[in-house]
Order: sequence, then structure tokens, then C-alpha cells
Amino acid sequence: MHKAMRIVTAMAVLFILIHIAYVLIIGDKIASENVEQVRTGWEVTYNGSVYEDVDLQQIGEEVPGPYKKGDEMELSIDLPDTADQKFPTLLLMTKYSAFRVFVDDEQVSEYEMERVGTKKFVGCAQKLISLPNKSSGKKLRIMLYICEDDPFTSIDSPWVGKHLDVETGFMHANLFPVMSGIFLIIFGVAFAAVTLVFLPSVPEMKEQLFAAFMAMDYGVYTLTFYNVLFFFMDAKYVTYMEYISLYLLVPFTVALLFSIHNISRHKRLLYSIGGVISAVSIGLILLHFIFGIHMNQTLSFYHLLSGTAILLVNAIFVKDLVTKRLPTVGIVQLGGLAVMSQFMLVGMVLYKLSRQGVIMMDFVPTGVFPSGGMIFLMAHLLTYLLYITESYARNQEYGDLERLAYEDALTGLYNRSRSELFMDELNEKNDDYCLMSLDLNGLKEVNDRYGHLAGDQYIKDFSAVLRHVFGEELPICRVGGDEFMVFLPGSDEEKIKDYVREIYELTGKIRLKSGDYPCSAAAGAAFRHEIKRKNAVAHDVYMLADKRMYTEKKRLHRELGISIREK
Repeated sequence: MHKAMRIVTAMAVLFILIHIAYVLIIGDKIASENVEQVRTGWEVTYNGSVYEDVDLQQIGEEVPGPYKKGDEMELSIDLPDTADQKFPTLLLMTKYSAFRVFVDDEQVSEYEMERVGTKKFVGCAQKLISLPNKSSGKKLRIMLYICEDDPFTSIDSPWVGKHLDVETGFMHANLFPVMSGIFLIIFGVAFAAVTLVFLPSVPEMKEQLFAAFMAMDYGVYTLTFYNVLFFFMDAKYVTYMEYISLYLLVPFTVALLFSIHNISRHKRLLYSIGGVISAVSIGLILLHFIFGIHMNQTLSFYHLLSGTAILLVNAIFVKDLVTKRLPTVGIVQLGGLAVMSQFMLVGMVLYKLSRQGVIMMDFVPTGVFPSGGMIFLMAHLLTYLLYITESYARNQEYGDLERLAYEDALTGLYNRSRSELFMDELNEKNDDYCLMSLDLNGLKEVNDRYGHLAGDQYIKDFSAVLRHVFGEELPICRVGGDEFMVFLPGSDEEKIKDYVREIYELTGKIRLKSGDYPCSAAAGAAFRHEIKRKNAVAHDVYMLADKRMYTEKKRLHRELGISIREK
């Protein structure tokens, strides 16, 4: 247990160091000097008042609100020198607002204007807008048409520069979230596919399936939160994906928690709490699409639900550490989930502080939130490796136990217990088959004359003959001291006769080391179709084969002059 805790702690420390290195080396720097983030110096017109030299990151403080649905806000500034390059581009990020963009009164773009004045949802947007050539010094004017109450307390700084430099600069500044989100999604899809293949035969892998779905969902949320998907799909759908993936984190967290941890005390209460917060979280998504109660309006309620889920995860994790109930695999996986939930809690707190104007969101380095997902991913990868290792060891142990239970110690063939299972399996099928009964001749005489070691060698040599004739594919069982049984598919009588001839021939070539004794065996076979009695079973077929074998044995004993042992 302490080893598992050290592993989780080591992963957390590793990613903290990686994050610090990321912040120091990359941080939020723009990759190209030909791109400028225009944050300060804006003129803002709102409710008939004009505000000069506004910092967009602090617009909630410098331009008094509250901002209401239906309000209009105008932002204007002179375009910087970076607008003079070839293919000048504006990267504009807005929140819950339609907009029009003008350069010296020439409209260059608009977004969701048809939804202004309606009840339709307008989410966040990030658009690359082409500017007229040689736009430096021209007046950039952005008209925001607010579509939700209290839509923002800050506005992300627009980027101005060459089109390619703007794209690459944004991706560079968000490199860690981009790579983390993509990796989480790819990992989740791959492991979900693998787990679904093995799940029917290995039900214990359900927690791996939930973890894979959780990784995918967290990856999607990471990419949408950092506005990466705006480059690849229509902006109007990205906000939907962000909220849906965020709200689904609660049910995925609960499902994964309860699949890892088999709760014994207060089971009904904890399951009820988990079920309720999961159902309500999904219900908030349905409210948006069915009743028009937009997801951004229910975000505070969602924070209450996710806070409850986070409390559950960490309380159970701490309790398991103290009581040492879970194995190493469970502790590592639950530890990864607990660490990720703590990052989610940090995210909620920072969001609330930014909405209240205590901090600005750009105060938070871009590597913070993805680190939680990556720690969870590393914990799950380690869990998977530990699970495979333990499963392999367990399967080896099961294999050893099965060999002890169903393998004849002297010959390595199946034993009588396994022959009974083979016959039970045949009773469940409708195909025709043949059962062959075989018996060594003169084993008692060999034991009496040459000793039991010679008798054992006789049995092993005959077993080798049967393996040679029937191969490793067909089940061969030793069902008594000198009695053997073979299971053969089909109804080819000539093939059975060929098998018997080959067995007789090879058995006759067996030479005992202790003396010159004529080795031989008797065989009898019967097919299922020969048993005409209704509700006949494999045991009936075997009894017929055994009867024929004993008749053959009497004949051979008379020919070879061996005394007949009564069965």
C-alpha cells in the first residue's frame, strides 16, 4: 500500500516538475514576433458611456456592469504594425455574444447575428478574421451583441498578425494542453477498443473501460477549454462540446470510483449520492436542449455536483489508504482519479475567483489543468501494466491448479475427472462423435514379473503411442490404471479403423527395458448415432465402446495366452 502511494506521489511530483519547466521555457509566449496580442488601450462604449484605455482582461472592473442579454458593447482600437504584413489576420475570442467586425467602417466579419434577439444559444467563439492589406493604424471596431446575462468579466486579448503566424503562435502558446488533450483522446479510444474486446471474458476490466471513457471525455474538455477545436470545426458546436464533456465528468467519475472501490459500509447511501449527482448532471444537459435552460446558466449548480463527487473520491481514497483495503492496482488507479479531481477542484476555484474579479484567468499557466488529466492517464497506464502482470501471474496459477486437477501425473494426459467434463460438453451438442475405449494388455503381469517401474514405463510408452496417433488436438484421457479414452469428432468408421490398426502396430513395437514382453492393447469404439435410445448421453456411448473393447480384449488375450483379468 505504501508502495502504491509512493508511485502516485512520484507521478504527481514528476508532472509538477514538467509543468514548472513548461512554464519557464514556453509559458504563454507567442512563437513569432510578427504577432501582437492587443490587450490594453481599447476604447469601450457601453450604455452610452465611453471608457478609455481599457484593459480587456479587466473589462469587468473598468467598464461597470452588470452586462445583460440584449446589451450592445463597442470595442475599438487602432490596429498595430503587425497588421501590415501579408495576409493580415485577427484572431478574435468572444463569450456568449454575437459580433460584427469593422475596419474603418468596412465590415469584415460577423458571427451569429441571426440569433440576436432570440432565445437561441450563442456560446463562446474563436474566429480567424482576414483583415484588409496594409491595415496598420486603421480603426478596428468590434460590435458585441450580448446574448446571455453576465456573459464575461474579461475578454481574451485579440491577436493580430500574419495568418500562419497567428495560428502557429496560438498553438505554440497552448502546446501542452493541445498535446495532452489529443493524447488523452487517442489513449481513451485505443484502450476502450481493447477493453471492449476482452470485457465479455474478463468482467473485471470494467474499470479500465470507465477510465478509457473518462480519458476521452477529459481530453475533449481540455481541447475545448483552451479553444483548440475552433480551428477544426464550426465554432457554434465547440461550446456545446465543452459543456457536455464538462458535465459528463461527474457521472464518469462516479462510475469509475464505484467500479474500483467495492463499498461495504453505507453502500446504499453512497450509491444513492453518486446516482443522484450523476443523474442531475446529465439532466442539466437535457435541460439545455429540451427546455432552453442554457448550460452556462446552470454552471454554479454543476459546481456543487462536481464538488460532491470530488469529496466522495478523496474521502474514499484517504479511507482506503488508512485501512489498506484496496490492492496496489486499485490504489494507483484511485490515486490517479483523486489527483485529477483535485485539479478539477482547483479549476473550479480559479474560475470562481476570476468571475469575482479576484484574479485574471491568464494568471493561471496553461499547463495546470492538463496536468491533472495526464497524471490520471499515467496512473491508468500503470494500472493497466500492473493488471496485466497480476492477471498473467493469476492465469499461471490457475493453469497450474487446472493441471493438478485435470492432468494425469504419470502420463501428462487428461485424467478421469477431465473426461467427465468432456462428456458433459458433448451432451450439450448435437453433432455426431466417436468415443474410443482402450486398455493395455498384460499390465498386471508386467507389474508382477518386472516390477511397477516397468509397468509405469509400459503405460508411458503407450501414452506416447496415443499422442503420436491422435496428435495434440484430440482429447486423450487416462481413466484408470490401464484404461484410456479418446474423443473423436465425426462419424467416419474407416478412419477409426485406421486409428486402431496404427495403435496396434505401434504398441506391438514397444520394448520394455526390464524384459522381452509382447506389448499390446485392445480398442473398442462407438458412435453417438448408434445409440437409438431417447435422451441418450455420452456415457451411454462410452459404455458401448467399453463393451466392444472388452470383447476385443478377450480375443487378444486368447491369441497371446494372457490370463484375463476380470473387470
